[in-house]
Amino acid sequence: MKYQDWHKNCITKSEEGSSGRKIAKEMGLAKSTVNDFLKAHREGAVETAEPEKKKLKVLYFDLETSLMQAYTFGIWQVNIPASRIIKHSHLLSNSWAYDDEPVQGIRLTPEQVKISDDLMVVVDTIRAIENCDLLVSFNGLKFDKKVLNTRALHHGLPPIRWGKQLDLMAESKRNFRFPSNSMENISRYLGLEGKIATSSSRLWERCAEYENYEVCDAALQEMLTYGLQDIEVTRNLHKRLMGWTKSAINIGMMTKEINNVNTKDNHELLCCHCGSKDVDLLGSKAYTSISSFSVYRCGESSCRGLNRSNAAGTKLVNYI
Repeated sequence: MKYQDWHKNCITKSEEGSSGRKIAKEMGLAKSTVNDFLKAHREGAVETAEPEKKKLKVLYFDLETSLMQAYTFGIWQVNIPASRIIKHSHLLSNSWAYDDEPVQGIRLTPEQVKISDDLMVVVDTIRAIENCDLLVSFNGLKFDKKVLNTRALHHGLPPIRWGKQLDLMAESKRNFRFPSNSMENISRYLGLEGKIATSSSRLWERCAEYENYEVCDAALQEMLTYGLQDIEVTRNLHKRLMGWTKSAINIGMMTKEINNVNTKDNHELLCCHCGSKDVDLLGSKAYTSISSFSVYRCGESSCRGLNRSNAAGTKLVNYI
């Protein structure tokens, strides 16, 4: 029998003289589950070493796209027909990082820009996305996700296996009233390092000048550097906002799932914001129109988020 989180507590209660029935009632387990485990424990058929728990693998990612090129008679309130589009927008670069690991990235060459060949960037981005448990981005749901889906479809690739995605821009709009909801403004408002300035550098225009190889190549490298810095900003912003998130993503439940924990038997309470088991019961209650729930605060200094118990008191969910 493999080790489970409730085994240690069960053994302790048994050694203190509690019966299987009493242990089952106190721990919210079936009596047969407790008795079967204690029998296996006495017979030496239980792994006693607590396995090392896996951490949720978080991916921070950010895509940069090219300008479109088209023929037009004007620049104000102009509807451009498809027949006048010379060149569609495509990916220029992708930057990403797992957890606290170094930031990495990939970009196009001037030759690839010329023929809009971003397949390499698309494939590498998909590989990174399908190798994580949680994606964190800024405006990723409305921009990055849809752009990557579009380019994957263009190249005839199969649908992307997107995991849970936390969009910090959506969280900021939902929970706060910043002077502006741009990542630059929010980061600087919170005293964090901002983005690299590009407004007066004609960076996107220079990335399109593929006929001038040196200018284009330097601009593409600059674009990648811009994206790498965006990942640092996104990661720092995520850590700052962690305990404030109100999304439906439950990090505690996801942490149990990646560790193959049977949630029916394991009622360890984990913070829904960061997955920590360092949670403290508060004296206050959370109320709906028909029920009340216990309230917990995460003890992790980087989180301190509020949680409430579910109806059965077996797991923590987002505070109302």
